Parts: sequence; structure tokens; C-alpha cells
Amino acid sequence: MGKPLTPLHCISMISLVVLLLFFSGCEMSNGNDGSPIVVSSNPIHGSGSVPIDLNRILIVFNDEMITTSYSLAWNPSSFQHKIKKTQFIDTNTFEIQLKANEEDLEYGTSYKVILNPGNSKNFKNTGGFSLGRNTEIAFTTQEME
Repeated sequence: MGKPLTPLHCISMISLVVLLLFFSGCEMSNGNDGSPIVVSSNPIHGSGSVPIDLNRILIVFNDEMITTSYSLAWNPSSFQHKIKKTQFIDTNTFEIQLKANEEDLEYGTSYKVILNPGNSKNFKNTGGFSLGRNTEIAFTTQEME
């Protein structure tokens, strides 16, 4: 018989098994269906103290997207009037240009951009898979000093 395993050996083996299970399940989608996901945004989803003179919002996807079709909604609805232009700047990055300095955002206000609102499925990757419905990027602007 070989030497008995020490507690350190057991912990090391368990850690290795956990890591293998974790990485074997990692995919660049939100499921096994190939759907794209948002991997980052600027401002970061949930951030606070965002400057009122924000000039753009960037949303980055994990996959190449169809750049000719998308659906958006805003909250509050008045946020729409502060939007200058929406566009894909490359196949993975969507840009929302704001009317900074013309019409700043309001102090201490929560804003939300909703991708594929309601039953919309227009944000899709080049494989034709749709981003999840009602995907949100939310942030709050700085308080007035």
C-alpha cells in the first residue's frame, strides 16, 4: 500500500476538481444556445456618481453582432431626448452618443438603457442568436455639490 493522503493532498485534489468543473462549463454565452451577452459597459452597470456631462455609453458584447438591427428603451423616458446618436462602432461594441454640454444629464438621477425591451429580439449575434430580453445598463448620476 502507498502512503496515506494528508489533508493538504485532499484539499489540493478537491481544488483541482473544482477548477476543472468550473472551466469545463465556461462558455462565451449565457447558455448552451449560443446567445450573446454583454461583457462590459461604460459606465459600468450599477455605478453611481456618473458625471452629468457624460458624452457616451459603450456596451461591449462577447460575440460579433449584426450591426444593422437593434432595439432600445430608456428610463426615464425623458432620457431619450438626451440621445444624439446610436450605432455599432465595431461588431462587438455599441455606442450611445449623448448630447453632452448641449443637454447634460440631471443630477442625482437613475438612468437605464434597456436592450431588447419587451418582446424585441433585434440585438443578435452573427449566428442569429438573440441577446436576452430586457438586458439593462443602469447608472446614477452624481449629486449636485
